Order: sequence, then structure tokens, then C-alpha cells
Amino acid sequence: MNQSRFVIALAAVAFLTLAGAAPPHHLPPCINDPYDGITQTLGDGTVVGEPDARDWGCAERGAPAHGAVGAAPGATGRASATRERVATDLEIEGVPVPLPTVLCMAPAAPNPATVATRIQFALPASAHVNVSVYARQQGHGPRETSIVRVLLDGALAAGTFALSWDLDDDGGHRVPPGIYRVVLVTGEDALCGDVEVR
Repeated sequence: MNQSRFVIALAAVAFLTLAGAAPPHHLPPCINDPYDGITQTLGDGTVVGEPDARDWGCAERGAPAHGAVGAAPGATGRASATRERVATDLEIEGVPVPLPTVLCMAPAAPNPATVATRIQFALPASAHVNVSVYARQQGHGPRETSIVRVLLDGALAAGTFALSWDLDDDGGHRVPPGIYRVVLVTGEDALCGDVEVR
């Protein structure tokens, strides 16, 4: 009798351990790219210098758009995606802002960040959205990717949104300096971008 309770308790612990270790969603391929470059921005979102071609951008269902993560766009594609994103934020008095037509995530601003950074994205249709910040353990041995902070995990209507990351982890502790990956996942679409914390 005691042995069967022990086996059940052991099975429960094993299940909880495996369930707790599982990510909240299937990780997109961009999570495995090197964490070694950023798109530098000012606090207002102005891109400074050459954008990192692997970061940020837009995606269309089924195929990456020009400037999407995973494509190999040039700086022009990145800049135009950013300009389009900023244009959708303009609101003229009495004139509604049109809904976005593609999923986009603008470069974090400011980047590098010392106090906080803003993550803006456009959602073309109502969907469940997860925006999380990941870190990669560096050094000897296998590199381990882990969630540092979940910024958003819920259903949203179509529109443009801005999140602020205060550079804390989910426990409320300031993250150490380094490069962190912001990952936006909605349905089968995912976008990634890097933020340098100083």
C-alpha cells in the first residue's frame, strides 16, 4: 500500500516537473538564432545605424513578408516596415486609424535599454497573443534558452499595441546586462527581436 502511494507520488512529481519545464507554446525557429546583435533605436523608435536583419519586422500567414523575421531583408525593407508601423499609429482628430493588415513588431525602443523599453506590434485580426522575453545561458556546455518574463498572454482584438518591459524578470528582479530575445507568437505566426540590457 505504501509502495503504491510512493509510485503515484513519484509519477505526480515527474508529471509536474515535465509540465513546468514545457514552454507555453511551440518555440519558433528564430529562438535558436544567435543572440548577438540588435537594432539600435532611440526612445522615440528612430532606428540608429544599420538594423539587424534577423530582428523585428512583419509576417504574413503562410509566407514571410519582405522584412519578416527569417527572410533575409536589407535595411530598406526593415526601415519601410517601421515607417508603415509608425504611420498606423497616427490619429487625426475624428478620423479612425485603419486596422493593420499584417502582423508586425517594430524594433524595441530604446535599444539598448537601461531603465525600460517599449515593444510595439500590430495585430491584423483578433487572436491569442503571447509576448515573452527569453534569455540564453552563455558559457561552457549546452546553451539553454529560458523564459525570463511573460509580458502578455491573452486574447486581443485587431489593432496596434504597445507593451513596456521594465527589464525585470517574472520574479520582479532586474535582469543582468546582456542580449534578450522578445518573441511574439500568435497562432502559427511568430516574430522575434533582440534587446540589449545595459
